[in-house]
Amino acid sequence: MDFRILGPLEAEQDGRLLTLGGSKQRAVLALLLLHANEVVPRDRLIDELWGERAPETAATALQGYVSGLLKARGVERIVTRAPGYLLQVEPDALDLGRFERLMREGRECQICPVDVKYARVTLRCVRRVDLAGQAVTDRRSPTYAKLR
Repeated sequence: MDFRILGPLEAEQDGRLLTLGGSKQRAVLALLLLHANEVVPRDRLIDELWGERAPETAATALQGYVSGLLKARGVERIVTRAPGYLLQVEPDALDLGRFERLMREGRECQICPVDVKYARVTLRCVRRVDLAGQAVTDRRSPTYAKLR
C-alpha cells in the first residue's frame, strides 16, 4: 500500500489507484495521513472539515466518511481509538515520510549541502509538487528552499 499526500492525494495498492470518495472523505484521509500512526480526535477532524459551521450531524457524517474509507480496499488500516481515529501506516508507505527521511539523510550526508543522488530521489518522491501546490523547482516553493 502506498499513500501519496505530496501533490494530489492518492492511495495505490498493487499498481492500482484506489477510489477515495468525495472531497470530505478525501480530506479525512489526508488529515489522518498527516498524523499517521497517531490518534486524531473526532472533534479535531470535525473542526477541520467544517470549522465553526459544523452541522449537528457532523459526528455521524464523519463516521460515514471513515466507513467509506474502510470499504476502499487497502485503507482498512483505520482503527477507532478513543477519542478518535488512527491510520496505521508503514514508515515508507507514505510519500511525506519518505521525503522527510530522505531530507534527514541528505542533511546528515557531509559530502555536500545537497547530494545529487538525494536531490534526484527526493524530487521524484514529491512528484514535483509541494503541499502548497507549487512546483518544487519554483524558487518560491518552501520545498525548493529546503532542498537548497
